[in-house]
Amino acid sequence: MDESVDAIILAGDRTASNNFAGKNKLLLEVNGIPLLMHVLSALDDVQRVDRIFIVGPEREIEALLANNSVLLDCHTPVHILEQSNTAYENFWLAFVDSIDSYKPGIEKEDATVADKVVLVVPSDIPFVSAAEINEFLDGCNMLRFDYCIGATAETRMQRFLPTADKPGIEMSYLHLDCASLRLNNLHLIRPFSVMHRHYIETAYELRYQKKFFNVALVIWEMFRIPGFGGKAIATYCYNQLSMIFRALGWKRPLHWTRSKVTRAKVIHLACMLLGARVSIVETTIGGCVIDIDNAADYETIQQRFLEFCKTH
Repeated sequence: MDESVDAIILAGDRTASNNFAGKNKLLLEVNGIPLLMHVLSALDDVQRVDRIFIVGPEREIEALLANNSVLLDCHTPVHILEQSNTAYENFWLAFVDSIDSYKPGIEKEDATVADKVVLVVPSDIPFVSAAEINEFLDGCNMLRFDYCIGATAETRMQRFLPTADKPGIEMSYLHLDCASLRLNNLHLIRPFSVMHRHYIETAYELRYQKKFFNVALVIWEMFRIPGFGGKAIATYCYNQLSMIFRALGWKRPLHWTRSKVTRAKVIHLACMLLGARVSIVETTIGGCVIDIDNAADYETIQQRFLEFCKTH
């Protein structure tokens, strides 16, 4: 995609995944710099980003930017919006704020508004870089698709693993027949063309698939979606079995379950779920995969930050 876009940073703190040790994760420092500043700096270096909209606790964000003005000489216009209750509501607040003179139904009257595309990222990805965002945007074909989801192959994530004497970050993956992928927190979306966009938040909040409760909850949510059917549930369960077989070192059963989860099938299910044309866009750097979700990962990132920043 060559056209310029507005970017939205989701920095709310009213859901459990956005809080850490009782405070908003954007206030955490990595390598002496608040998380939000890492993300802002990277977006500011992307020439295709026109404006940046930050949604979260407005006063805290304004204070954070004021206190760290030396760290960030931002040339891109930045708009700060007070958060609502959920990530989806925050996204929608920023999106409609990016539309001049927005009113409900304007997309039916103005084709330019209906076709508007935005880049969406979280505020807790300390290894985000302009290079990876540009790589992602280069791979997005918004003439063919309405929603491009970033992902990175497991083979590109080896530098983040534990070593014999150092802690690391281990992740679960989507085990396809051709590769194992991890979603990387980069989203390019044409919101008015995604009919069931509220399901994006459900999937995001339930992404920790190692937890049995989340696995059961995902299956229950699938049952509740009209017309989604048993094929989607079967595909999801095959991926869960792949993770189990891999952990046990059972290669033959793993090969069988992976053969049932093709890239085309996963994309088809995503299209059905969201009511849109969906694509998976792979990036090779892998920094955008890493977000901060627990104390152990935060300590590891603090300890190995400079090492993790190396891409080769």
